[in-house]
Amino acid sequence: VFGYNPHELLNKSLSHVISEEFLSECEYFKKKSSEKSFGRKIDQQENICAKHKNGQTFPIEISLSYTKVESQTFIIAIILDMTKQKKLIDELKLSKFLYSSLLEQATDHIFQIDIDMNVQYINHIHTGLNKDKIINSNLLNLFSNEKNKYLVKSTINKVFKTGSPQN
Repeated sequence: VFGYNPHELLNKSLSHVISEEFLSECEYFKKKSSEKSFGRKIDQQENICAKHKNGQTFPIEISLSYTKVESQTFIIAIILDMTKQKKLIDELKLSKFLYSSLLEQATDHIFQIDIDMNVQYINHIHTGLNKDKIINSNLLNLFSNEKNKYLVKSTINKVFKTGSPQN
């Protein structure tokens, strides 16, 4: 556990592996739970850091509950190493940022529409148009020429049906 052999942690304070700040919260919840019945799960789930034997810290998620056996109170902790999840979340945030930057900087108009052709997103608009008025309005309302409306509508319907604008 955290680079320690199990016997190395016997009779040691949790502060060897968990931050003091979190341990003080544990004491608070322990006292709070002593006023109530034991054995129930406390809704305490925190993202905190644990300390490896080599001194490095890493993110964990911990869920606590307490139980009482005879006159002794015990803390039951389920601890998950969140290193991979945190890395994936950070990568996803970066990817979302880069994707959004590309959309916003594109010179072409990029729309996101629903099946009814209502505009859900548009990266930018022509001068004189109001972006707030375009969002949730029908895309076809942006075209004054009936022929263009028909071409856009038939192409979009084809994409919704086949996944491609081609025949």
